[in-house]
Amino acid sequence: MLTVGYGDIHPYNFIEKEFVILIMIISCGVYAYSLSKIGVLIQEIPSEDNEFKQNFSSISLYMKKRNLEVKI
Repeated sequence: MLTVGYGDIHPYNFIEKEFVILIMIISCGVYAYSLSKIGVLIQEIPSEDNEFKQNFSSISLYMKKRNLEVKI
C-alpha cells in the first residue's frame, strides 16, 4: 500500500521527502475510508431487502383483509 514505484524516481531533499510521506499517509487514509464505506454498503443490502419483503407482506395482508384484487 505504501509503494510508489520501482525506486527509479525518489525524493532528493528534505521537503520532497516530507511531501511524499504526507501524501502516502493521506492516501492510506483515503484507501481505508473507501474500503470501510464499501463494507457498510454491502452490509446494508440484506437489511434493505428484508425491509422490502416485510413491507410487501404487510401490504399483501392488508389487501387480503379488504378483499382487494391485484390487477396488472
